[in-house]
Amino acid sequence: MALIHNNSIYIPSNSVIGPLQTRTFNKSNTYDYIIVGNNSIVSKYSFDNIQTKKIVIHKECNISGSLNISGLKCIEIEIHNNTSFIDVNYLFTLYKTLISVKIHEKVEIYGDYIFLHCSVTNLHIGTGIKLFGNGTFNKCANLIDIVIPDGASICGNLTFADCIKVKSISIGNNVTIIGDNIFSNCTSVESISFGNNVTVVGNKMFSNCTNIESISFGDNVTINGTDNFENCKIQTITTGANFQNTDKSLCIYQRSYERVQFADIPEGTECAISMGSFTIDSLIVKTICGHYFNENSLLTWLNQNNTCPMCRHQLNYNV
Repeated sequence: MALIHNNSIYIPSNSVIGPLQTRTFNKSNTYDYIIVGNNSIVSKYSFDNIQTKKIVIHKECNISGSLNISGLKCIEIEIHNNTSFIDVNYLFTLYKTLISVKIHEKVEIYGDYIFLHCSVTNLHIGTGIKLFGNGTFNKCANLIDIVIPDGASICGNLTFADCIKVKSISIGNNVTIIGDNIFSNCTSVESISFGNNVTVVGNKMFSNCTNIESISFGDNVTINGTDNFENCKIQTITTGANFQNTDKSLCIYQRSYERVQFADIPEGTECAISMGSFTIDSLIVKTICGHYFNENSLLTWLNQNNTCPMCRHQLNYNV
């Protein structure tokens, strides 16, 4: 039986809860807490459109299906050890006031887009977590850091994709990540670190993370797949012992050109694209193959071509 006390809903330990047990709750009220006790079984639609500020699910619970809790005012979610979520697609989707999610050790989550489009800024994930499904934290646009803990297993696609404010990604020891586009389009990421004994299998894992400056790999890291680092302009890569990689997209980015001063170019040099002379006010660039161009002219050229207009040396498009 569910209880109400001090404007909070309590589910006692070892309870079995479904919609019939919660139908009398006041849907127009905002409860301070929904607290689910240890070893409880909660089925779908148990909290249909009930509003709360905080959800606490204690250890060794079994949650199945969507609880359908209103996300209008929820600011915090805490999930304790050894709890399982099964078939919980879109469980906390579009929680626009959510600030903190804390998931303790050995939690298992099976379902798609659990926290899709949530406003969460503080995310803590405990060791040994299992995330099986697509888009678990997809498009959580306010996340700043992602820390994958020791012993984690992630299997699915788009798990953290499009988290556009994330600055760093840290992957712990003894981690397995399988899937495609798991961290893709995290366009603010500057650093990625891998612990020891990490296995990555998939494609486009970090594709379009265009601001990466450094990646470090611990010992016994294996990268399998293709285009996992597509469009990543990586500046430095460090690897530990027994590093194995089959993905050719993991490479140091080489800029196609650098800006130079008018005084540093040979006398009489012209831009071979615009056919105009340089002046002291010109934005002059020198390509890696040694040719000089007006910067805007070269960018226009590279938008349609990937070679130097003078010698056909391959060049990247730099914006």
